[in-house]
Amino acid sequence: MYMNRAVNYANSGNDGLWVEKSKNVQIAGADVQNARGYGILVNPNGSDIDHVTITGIRSAFNGKSGVGVIPASNNSIRGVYLQGVSSNNTEYGVEVTARTDGTSPFVTEPTTINVSVRNNALGGKSVPDAVALDGDFFDGVVERSGAFRSMGAPSLLTIAGGVIQITRSYHLIDTEGSAATDDLDTINGGVEGDILVLRPNSSSRDVTVKHATGNIRIGSDFTFTNAADTLTLIYVAGLWVLYGNKADNVV
Repeated sequence: MYMNRAVNYANSGNDGLWVEKSKNVQIAGADVQNARGYGILVNPNGSDIDHVTITGIRSAFNGKSGVGVIPASNNSIRGVYLQGVSSNNTEYGVEVTARTDGTSPFVTEPTTINVSVRNNALGGKSVPDAVALDGDFFDGVVERSGAFRSMGAPSLLTIAGGVIQITRSYHLIDTEGSAATDDLDTINGGVEGDILVLRPNSSSRDVTVKHATGNIRIGSDFTFTNAADTLTLIYVAGLWVLYGNKADNVV
């Protein structure tokens, strides 16, 4: 068991638990609070990280993010598993960054982050698209607000040639070149059982989601005309299929 709390130490240091340039590390019961920097930090910093497991994380009230996977180099990360809870931190519950060259650091064996997050000042998680699209990164971060399960804040996607590339479960979509209207034919990304919520980015630009032109199956074409309109889909056998009802003109 690992514990680093300000109530036990006069000062818990910069990062509560820092795993750097390490291989074949297992830590259970990582309880970190009140660090000046990250609560839990996995950081190659010049050397590959290989097979690090940290379970039972309780990371709270830290000066940066509760859990950080921050390459700070062009090194690789493989086979990392992080599990626990991250709450009430000054930045994010979970923060993951790309390598310094902008690419994902995860290779060969998947890295999995199964962390529940709540009440973090900048949001539940920060994961760049280069990482979110990487098949060697398994994102199991769950944001909880009271009794509710949250998808977190949506990110914006712009249609290009009728196509968007999703990176998470909740997106705003906008027309190509800020045109007054545009069609969405195909949604790239997703695996079996994924849920996707789409909303328009603007009430002044109308996006029409096309039925059966590409890989979307919603019964008939659907046009977003209000920023509060929503469309919820589920990924089934290679297709994005209507999940529940379309919600338009609700406000």
